[in-house]
Amino acid sequence: IKLIQESILRPMRFYTSLDMSMSSRGRWYFLLAFSLLLISLVAGSSPRRVGDGAEYLAMAVNLSEFHLPSFSPEELAHLQERFTQLETGYAGVPLTFPHLVAKDGRQDFPHFWFYSALAAPWIWVARVLHLHPAVSFTIVNMTLLVLALWVVVGRLHWTAAFLLFGGPILWWIDKGHTEVFTFSLLAIAFALLREQPWWSMVCLGAASTQNPPIALVFSIVAVMAFITRPGALRDNRFR
Repeated sequence: IKLIQESILRPMRFYTSLDMSMSSRGRWYFLLAFSLLLISLVAGSSPRRVGDGAEYLAMAVNLSEFHLPSFSPEELAHLQERFTQLETGYAGVPLTFPHLVAKDGRQDFPHFWFYSALAAPWIWVARVLHLHPAVSFTIVNMTLLVLALWVVVGRLHWTAAFLLFGGPILWWIDKGHTEVFTFSLLAIAFALLREQPWWSMVCLGAASTQNPPIALVFSIVAVMAFITRPGALRDNRFR
């Protein structure tokens, strides 16, 4: 048992003894290298649907045209025609959910529209450049991942940050799905948990829009923050 404990504690002591800070220039170099890695990965990929990607793209398209994230029967039929032209896994995907049809006949989707709203402005850019509309999610994913890395690498040793951000999450960067969204917001939330729990709550609240169970973590952080920092509501950094 002592041998097992020592094998666990020794690496922990090593990492806690390291200088966790990174110079501003070092952070920029690290961020640049990671951004180039993301660009190289995206450059060799092609847009394709996975999972519920058609629903997220559908809401983003409707929002980009200043419509509601729900669909009238006419809007839904028109969208399915457009998806047929896109191919890449979007053609023929069922977008009807009878139990989610409102009294006015508009079709809602099981997922919330917040993630799609982030991608909606980039659909305008994709349209102007004649790119696949799903590229809008790639831009959002890359932006969120780079932002999260910038926050985390200032508080975590670069080797740990590399292992965290250089893992399986990279597979999702060109997918219109919420994995990168959730990963990035949780990474920021936990990185800021001790110093700025209020911003952790903002990130956790945003993440919970697509993954409701995260709201439980939000509640725990909120209670602990106000217990340990009773003056948090008066902190100007949160305003």
